[in-house]
Amino acid sequence: MVRGETLGVSSFLGERALRYGDCMSALMWWLIPLGATVLALGYAFYRGRPDRPMEGAEGMQTLRAFQDAMERPLPPEVHDDLDEPRP
Repeated sequence: MVRGETLGVSSFLGERALRYGDCMSALMWWLIPLGATVLALGYAFYRGRPDRPMEGAEGMQTLRAFQDAMERPLPPEVHDDLDEPRP
C-alpha cells in the first residue's frame, strides 16, 4: 500500500478517511501501554511465585532454631504501678 492511500473506507468516512500511516501510528501508541502491562504482569508473576523448597539440612537447622527458641524461658513480667508517672 502506498502512504496516503485509503483503506477502502473513504465512502463510509468521507473526507475524514483513515490513512494507512494514521492507523499504524495509533496502533503503535496502543502497543506501548499494552506492552508495559504485559511486562508488569510478568514481573508480578515472577516475584509472586513461591520460594523453592528447602534442602533437608537447611530445614532441620530451621526447625532446631525454632525448638531452641521455644525452650528458652520468657523474661519476667514487670508490673508498673499505674499511679507513678513515667520518666
